[in-house]
Amino acid sequence: MTLTFIMNRVVLALVSLLVGLAGTSFATAETAREKFYQAYYAQREKGDLTLAAKLYGETVAAKDADAALKSDAQARLAACREDLATSDFTKLLPMNCLAYVELNRPGEQVIRLLDQLGLLAKAESIAADVAAKGGPQIAVRPGLVRELLGIRGIAAAVTGFDPTKQMPTGVLILHPGDQEIVRGLIETALPAAAAPAEPIKGCPTFKLDDPPVLVTLSSRLVIVSMQANEIADVISRARGEEDESLASNPALAETLKGRQDALLFFCVNAKPIMPLINGALAAAAGEQRELAIAQALLDLKSFNSIVGNVGVRDDGLYLDLALHLEKGHRNLVYNFLRMPALDRESLKSIPEGVAAFFAMSLNEADSRFSSGGKGGGEAKAAGDGAPIVSFLDLGREFFANIVGVTACVLPPDGEATRIDGEIIPDAALMMTVNDPAKSAALWTELLGIASIASGGGVSFDGASEQIDGMNVRTYRMPEGVAIHYASAGNTILITPSKSAITRIATARKSGKSVAGDPAFAAAIKQIRPENTIAAFVHVGRCAQIGRQYMADDELREAEPFMNAMSDTVGSLLVEHSGEALRLTMGMSGLPKLGGIVAKLIQENRHDDDGGDGDGPRHAGRSPRKAAQLQQSFLQSAAEAPPQEMVEVANLGDELFAVIRDDAKALNNVAWELLSEDKYGRRWKQHALRFSLRSNELSKFKDWRYLDTLALAFFQMGEINEAIAYQKKAMEACKGGDELNGLRKTLAHFESSQKSGRERD
Repeated sequence: MTLTFIMNRVVLALVSLLVGLAGTSFATAETAREKFYQAYYAQREKGDLTLAAKLYGETVAAKDADAALKSDAQARLAACREDLATSDFTKLLPMNCLAYVELNRPGEQVIRLLDQLGLLAKAESIAADVAAKGGPQIAVRPGLVRELLGIRGIAAAVTGFDPTKQMPTGVLILHPGDQEIVRGLIETALPAAAAPAEPIKGCPTFKLDDPPVLVTLSSRLVIVSMQANEIADVISRARGEEDESLASNPALAETLKGRQDALLFFCVNAKPIMPLINGALAAAAGEQRELAIAQALLDLKSFNSIVGNVGVRDDGLYLDLALHLEKGHRNLVYNFLRMPALDRESLKSIPEGVAAFFAMSLNEADSRFSSGGKGGGEAKAAGDGAPIVSFLDLGREFFANIVGVTACVLPPDGEATRIDGEIIPDAALMMTVNDPAKSAALWTELLGIASIASGGGVSFDGASEQIDGMNVRTYRMPEGVAIHYASAGNTILITPSKSAITRIATARKSGKSVAGDPAFAAAIKQIRPENTIAAFVHVGRCAQIGRQYMADDELREAEPFMNAMSDTVGSLLVEHSGEALRLTMGMSGLPKLGGIVAKLIQENRHDDDGGDGDGPRHAGRSPRKAAQLQQSFLQSAAEAPPQEMVEVANLGDELFAVIRDDAKALNNVAWELLSEDKYGRRWKQHALRFSLRSNELSKFKDWRYLDTLALAFFQMGEINEAIAYQKKAMEACKGGDELNGLRKTLAHFESSQKSGRERD
C-alpha cells in the first residue's frame, strides 16, 4: 500500500465527514422550520394549544433556527401559553373577589341558538347552497356571527371600593380570541385616546383620564384596572408565576362549578360584604328599632353568595338564579317562606298530553294534622256523621290537610263544552289530601253556599253522580256555569268541565300521566327533591286551545307561528331547600323560524316590487300599498266635497279590488264607514259591498263580520235583514260582554222595526 493511496483515503474520509456535517446542519434547520409550521397548524387549524406550545418551544430551542424564526416562535409560544392559561378566566382573577361576572364565547352561543331556531345557514357560502339546493338559503352565515361576536369572552372582578373616588375597584379582562380586528381596533384607538404609561410586567400600558384607568396589552389579553398591581397580578397568573386565584377560593368552589358553558355567569361573594353591612346596621340599630328587627330576622352573616347563569344548551335556553346561605343559618324570613317539597304522586293525576300544568305542595304527605289518615274515605252524607266544618277549618285545610296542589289545562279532545256559546276549557284544580272526608265536607259546603248565593242552585248538596268511578257533585253558578267537585281516594278535583273529569279518571286508571309524557320528559327530569313549585307549558298544545277562540282571519295570521312552536316547552322550577333558594327557567324545542323569516322577507320584497318573481301580480296586493290605499280612500271619503264624490267612489272600487281576499281589512273599512259620524252615511252602499265580501270569505261564521253586515243592512233601511244577521252574529258569538253588546243592538233593531223608523 503506497503513501499516495493512504493519503487519498484520508482525504476522501475528511471530505465525507464534512459533507455529512453540512447535511446534518441543513436537516436541523429544515426540521426547525417544519416544527414551526406544524405548531402553526396545530394552533390555528386544530386548536391544539398544548401541542402547538410544545412545538413552538422546540423551535425556539433549535440551535440552527434563524433569529426571525425564533422571534416569531417565541411570540406565538407566549400567546399559546396565555390562551391555555385563559381557558378559565377565574384562574386569572384575585382570590377574594366581592363580585365576578363572565361573558363566555358569545359567538358560539348565538350560533347554537340560531341553529335551534332554524336561522343558521348550513353552509358558509351561497355557492354551497346553490350546489346543494339549487338556490341560496335565507339564513345567517356562521362565519358572519363569528366575525361579529367571535371573541373568547370578557370577565370582570370587583375587589373592593374606593371611598375617595366613590367607585368600585377591580380588574376587567377582554380576550379577543381569533378576532384580530377587535384587538387591532383597540391597539389603533389606544394611542389616540390615551397617554403611554409605564409598562407593566413588560407589557405596553396606556392611561385614560376619564375614567382614570390603566389599559395593558399582553400577548392575548386586554386588561383594564385602576390599580397597576391588579394588572400585574393577572399577568403573573397568566404566566404561571402565581397560583392563588379565584378558582382556588374554597368558599366559592361549588358555586363556580355551576358555570359550565353559560353565556353569562355572575356571582356575588357575600361572605366579605355582609359583615360590613351587618356592622353598619348594628351601629344604626340603636336609633332605629326597625333596623334592629331586620338584622335579627335576616341573619345577614349567613349570606354566602348570589349566583346567576344564562345560556343556550343543546335543547334550548335556560336561566338559573340562586341565593345560597350558610349551613345552620338563622334567617327567620328565609325559613318562614319555605314550603314542602313537591309531592310527585300529584303528577299521576295529570293526564298525558296536557297543555300546561302547575304544581306545589303545602304539607308533607304524612301530616300529623290528618284526622283520617291516608285513605280516610269519602265524606258521608249530611246527618250521617259527616265531619263538622268550622271557620278554623279553612286554615287547617290549606296549611295542614292539603299535601299537593296542581292545576292543569288540557287541549281539546272532541267536541268542546259550551255554555251560552262560550267554550269551557278542560281545566281542573286538583289536590292530594291527608283526610279526604274533611276536604269533601269543607269544599262541598263552600260550593253549595256559592251556588245558592249566586242564585244558581237551591241546595247545598248539588247534584250527585258517578263519572268513571269518581264521586261527583255539580253546583250551578250564574250564567249557566257548572262547577264539579269530584273525589277518588286521596285526590279531590274541582273543574267546570265534565270532560276533564273523564280524562283525569282515565289517566289514573291507565297510569298514562304527565310523568310519562314524552313532550315533558326532559323538563320533568329537572325536578329535584328540593323543588317546591313547578310550572310547565307546552306551547303547541296551548295553541290548540287558543284556536277554538280565534276568528278565521286571526287564525290564518297566527297559524305559521303556532305550527313553528308545536314542540316548544317552557318550564319554571323553584327550589327552597335548607340553604338554597333557586329559580330555574328553561325553554326547549325552540320554534323553527327559518321558513317564517323567509316568507316575511319575500312579502317585504313584494312591497317594493309588487311581484313575487313567479308571474304578474297586482301591485296593490302588497300589505304596505294596500294600507296606503285604504288610508287615502277613508280620508277622501271623510273630507271630499260633493263634486269629487265620483273620484272617491272610484278610489273605493280600487281599494275593494286590492283587498277583496282580506276579510279582516274588508270588515275594518266597512265598520268605519258605518260607525264614524264623519262619513255621514254617504258610503253605506260601499260599506255593504265590503261587508258582504268579508262574510263570504269567512263563510258567514264570524260574529264580528256578521255584526257589521247587520249594521250595513240597518242603515240601508233593510231592517228585517239586519235583524236576521244580528241573530246569526249572536249564534256565532262565544259569549261574555260581546254577546251582551249584540243583544243590545238586536233590541235596538227590533225597536226600530216596531216603530217603523230607522234610528242610530
